[in-house]
Amino acid sequence: MSDLPLPAGVAVAVGMALLFPLFEEILFRGMLHGALSRHVAPWAAVVLSAAVFSLVHVTPLLMPYTLVLGLWLGWLHRRYESIVPSVVLHCCNNALVTVIALSPL
Repeated sequence: MSDLPLPAGVAVAVGMALLFPLFEEILFRGMLHGALSRHVAPWAAVVLSAAVFSLVHVTPLLMPYTLVLGLWLGWLHRRYESIVPSVVLHCCNNALVTVIALSPL
């Protein structure tokens, strides 16, 4: 990705660091976790939504990491009863990954 022209690199970085995390948190913590919470125990809703989050990030090597991240994001959502903390953490995580992906090695 470091070979992208500057405008494309900026667009990718903004998408990866801001837009995708916001969308994913609305989907996984806001909608999925909220729906699961009406049918299962709070801890089960966190685990199930984290598992789905991990499976959607289909790279097997990264699934343990995304599962742990999903658990943490789910805990933040439960703890603060808001998706804002999980959006902030998810954006920080993706921003770091984006910087690493876009930096020449």
